[in-house]
Amino acid sequence: MTETANITFDELRIVDDNRKGTPDEVRFEEGESYDLPLRSADRWVKRGAAHFTTPEDAAKALGASSDVALNLQDQDRRDPSGTRRQPEAVVGKGADSNGNGSSDLSKKTVAELKALAANFGVDLTGLTTKAEIVAAIERDVQIKSAIAAGNFDDLTVAELQKVAADQDIDLTGKTEKTEIIEAMKSGYKPDFAG
Repeated sequence: MTETANITFDELRIVDDNRKGTPDEVRFEEGESYDLPLRSADRWVKRGAAHFTTPEDAAKALGASSDVALNLQDQDRRDPSGTRRQPEAVVGKGADSNGNGSSDLSKKTVAELKALAANFGVDLTGLTTKAEIVAAIERDVQIKSAIAAGNFDDLTVAELQKVAADQDIDLTGKTEKTEIIEAMKSGYKPDFAG
């Protein structure tokens, strides 16, 4: 089975203009989410036509189309207001051409990182350096991946408490990590991580 990533389209896209209006038309609606093979998902995001629905999807699809040189036409890089738009950033860690682990995030500008953080709901309060912002985004991906997998042990007490507050899980009288994890497992709603 082909592994997929979920992306949400930022604009209407029709795959092949020659099929437009025919029964063979393949259309991706603006604001709708689709599970696509990793390579296709990565390419749509790089074109700026879509964004990854979750950080986990972004991490999964990271570099899946790195062997393809995208020919981005101006119409593929414009938003409805007519301003130029570059492809969106990808979250997570990948490998460079030498196979060394390196963060693609470190290649982004601070403005791009802040926009990506805002898109995924990462709190940057008090963070002033690019390295701090990159670390916060990468940790957010780790936290959300751990939550999605039900690995609450991977989170700190403070992170568990934040998730519990977001989920309206009562932690009254629970101060030990094991107690908090037990409460999390009994009251956690899985759709939160996505």
